[in-house]
Amino acid sequence: NYNNADSTTETYLVNIPKAELGYVPVVHYSFAQTLDHMPVLLERKVTIHETSCRIALQVRSKLTNKGDLKDFTLAVAIPEVVNSDSIEIVRGQGSVDGLKRLIKFKLAHLNKGESFMVSAQANLWKAMNAEEVRFPVLMRCSSTDDHISTVDFEVME
Repeated sequence: NYNNADSTTETYLVNIPKAELGYVPVVHYSFAQTLDHMPVLLERKVTIHETSCRIALQVRSKLTNKGDLKDFTLAVAIPEVVNSDSIEIVRGQGSVDGLKRLIKFKLAHLNKGESFMVSAQANLWKAMNAEEVRFPVLMRCSSTDDHISTVDFEVME
């Protein structure tokens, strides 16, 4: 049993003699999964009128969060049916990378319970309906108070 003075957790050191051959059980564990809530909600809406297309994204931080969310990045993949040269950021701090076919939006800070919206518009190569045009979205943010996953260990001797 080794206790690091700089940490509030204990570290256990297991010594296995070199003379020991074969399988040596060190730990047994079980896994449990629970889902309390996701700290953030992302909504996406695509509207199309003839060959004009608009994508709007709304991000909401839940009021039940313990703290604020920070360092948001939304990466929106541009489908092949969209003319990437025609993309225009309508709302939010965004940039377009035509070579990667990617729209990036950034936000530094979002208070708990608040939301923000970003949008862009572009031209399609031909007229289509909204169900045919998919804009995959990747969202990344950070929080020191809210988490979507944790690991807890219980040591039993």
